[in-house]
Amino acid sequence: MDNSIESVVNLNASKDFSSSKQALKEKHHNLKTNYERLGKIAALGPGGKEFEEPRVTELWKLAQKADFDKTELESLKEELKHYEHRVKKLLHLQAQVELAEASNKWTEDRAEDKKRMEQKIKEYGHKVNKVHGELEGRILQRHLEL
Repeated sequence: MDNSIESVVNLNASKDFSSSKQALKEKHHNLKTNYERLGKIAALGPGGKEFEEPRVTELWKLAQKADFDKTELESLKEELKHYEHRVKKLLHLQAQVELAEASNKWTEDRAEDKKRMEQKIKEYGHKVNKVHGELEGRILQRHLEL
């Protein structure tokens, strides 16, 4: 048995190190748990809703009531996020045209630009409505199977 002072100091340092290690592990676990919780809250978006657009929110509510399994529901949620992005883009394009009209930006020189922009909005609107119809059809088909 070693009776030197260094062995006693090393023994105390070893105990301090193991307690510090345990405290660090607990803090890491708590930090990781809270980070995951914040990630989930952030994913819900402003106001705690899954989606911002009312059309998309209604489709999501229908999908949750339908007979989708967990993986299908996650896949559908991703599709709805893409659909919501398209809806936002359409609304943005429409707002740009309205803003340009309000500021009298469309002059005779830019009449062709206005026509092109309106045509683009019309085509994009058809795409958005088509995607909405497809998503709604798939959700309602599964919903009616209940």
